[in-house]
Order: sequence, then structure tokens, then C-alpha cells
Amino acid sequence: MKAIISQFVLKERSGVEIVSTEGRLVSNDKVLRVPSLKLETRDSYLELNAAMDWDALDFKKEGLVSARLMADIGKPDVVRFMGSMDEKFIRKYPSEPLRIRTGIDGDLNKLKLTTLTAELPGALGLFARGELTHLTDSLLRGGDITLEAETKDLKFISTLAEGIEIPYGTRLEGKFTMAGPKMGTDLLLMQPEAQAVVAADTIPITVYNDSISVADDFKMERAARLFAKYDLSRDRYEADLAVNHFDLHQFMPADSLYTLSTRLKVEGEGFDFFLPPYLFQCKGRYRPFPLWQLSFDRNLTGCRTGEIEGTCFTGSEKLDHGYQGASGWYLKTS
Repeated sequence: MKAIISQFVLKERSGVEIVSTEGRLVSNDKVLRVPSLKLETRDSYLELNAAMDWDALDFKKEGLVSARLMADIGKPDVVRFMGSMDEKFIRKYPSEPLRIRTGIDGDLNKLKLTTLTAELPGALGLFARGELTHLTDSLLRGGDITLEAETKDLKFISTLAEGIEIPYGTRLEGKFTMAGPKMGTDLLLMQPEAQAVVAADTIPITVYNDSISVADDFKMERAARLFAKYDLSRDRYEADLAVNHFDLHQFMPADSLYTLSTRLKVEGEGFDFFLPPYLFQCKGRYRPFPLWQLSFDRNLTGCRTGEIEGTCFTGSEKLDHGYQGASGWYLKTS
């Protein structure tokens, strides 16, 4: 079977209009191919090349899948697709097109994301790659995806969220893993001034670990790291967050917030408070100022214990050497 697409036009209600479409489709008893499919609007361009063996639908190892996608999405189409936007956002959004490139190879038992890049020149760059296995089997499925992103000039974002900015040079690195019903992620957010105190901040997380505690060794300054896991079969979740001297003022310059250091660990099972078994535990510490530290420990029953150490605080009851709060915290003064 052969098919040639010589003309196809479409005008969407938002104003996005496909003005040109060209492509070919070739198929026989073994493979379906799309040697070339090109779509154009007045401001954007998309091209797809793909091939798939019919055996891939039966999840046979010899059934291969391959695809390459290239897209340049112009600013006018972005604005049309998003609907009515603030005039400041439209003015500050970069005039360069959003460039997307991606490629996949393999079969439905082992599919490789060879590359995924998204670039908005002068504003944002993103790169991802990885592998997925046994996509349709809930017990055997697995995968690993790594992600890297770096910001440049994102001032147009502040027009959507007033008072919030994303500094030039902010970086995000991450890894997402999957094994059967278990999923996990390891995310590292770094400010432009981020630096490692020791070279030990490279411990990877996998969903096979029984517990998450490697954030104890997180020593990178001006950075935040999140480890999280979720088990679909049990509705069990676990997260560990570590933040070291993170400058919030760079993200919220209009507020009186500055350096933040904190550590938070959450564990739980189930989401319905009224259906046993339900488990929720939360432990952490928070340093809003250099001389203060708040530690807390909470569970499902509402028990709260904690200690705050510092030089100044307002409490509900003054004691000989500090203040006692009604919810279980204690401030020790010198």
C-alpha cells in the first residue's frame, strides 16, 4: 500500500492554521513507514519520519519501532494556542521559535529515547534521554530517564506569576526510575552560585532501595535535592528533601525572604484518613535564620514534638530558660 498526502489544511478555533501538508505512507505485510510527513503553519514547521514493524503490535522482539520528530514552533502560534494572554507576556516572550527534536528506537519491550531536546533560544534549554521496557506489563515494566535543564532570560514568566522570578543560570538535573509498580525520582535544583562542598553529591537513587536517607550526605551549597518514591500497588510514598543555603530572594525579590536551609522527610501509606491501614510520618528541621533551628516530628495521631534553638522567639508561655508552645515546640534561649 502507498499513499501520498498532497494537501491538507486545518484552521483551529484558537487561530492556529495548518496551511500546508505533504507526506508519504508506505506499507507492506511486514512494516509501516512514514518516510516523510511535513506540516506547516504560517509561523511553525513540523517534520516526522517513522517506521514500525507490524510485529511490534504483538510485542515480539523482532518488531522494531523508530521515529524522528523535528518541530519549530513560532511565537505567534504559541500565543494563539495559549489563548488570551497578558500583553506584557506577549512582549517579553522570545521571538525565536521553540525548537523540539526527539528520536526513539527499539521495540515495545525495550524502547530507547535516544534524544529529546527543547530549546527556546535565549530563555531555556532542556535535554533528556533514557530507556523504557515492557511498557504494557504492569509488573515487568521499567525504565530510567535522565533530565537536564538550564534557564537563561525567563523574565516573561514573572508576568504570569507576579513577584516570582527564575534567575538566569538556574539548573535542574534529574533522574526518573520505574520498576513494576514502583517509581522514583532524584531531582537536584541549583542556583547559579551553587557549588559542591565535597565531591560526594553523586549518589544515585533507584526504586529498589528500601529506604531513602542519602540526602543526609548532601553538602552542595545554594542547592536543593529531592528524593521521592511511590509504590502504586500499596499507595506507599516516601520523600526526602534537603536544602542548603538556598537564596529565596532571587526567586521572590519583592518578599523579605532570604537564605533557607531545611531538611524534611515524609513517609506514608494510603491517602484516605478514614480507611485503615493509614500511615503518615513527617520529620524535619527548618532554619529560617542563621541562629534559629526548628525541628519537628508528626504522625497520624497528631502527636507533635519539637525543639527550636535560637536567640529570639515569641511563645505562648514564658519559662525560666525559654518559651513553651501549645503545639509541642520549645524554644531554648541563652
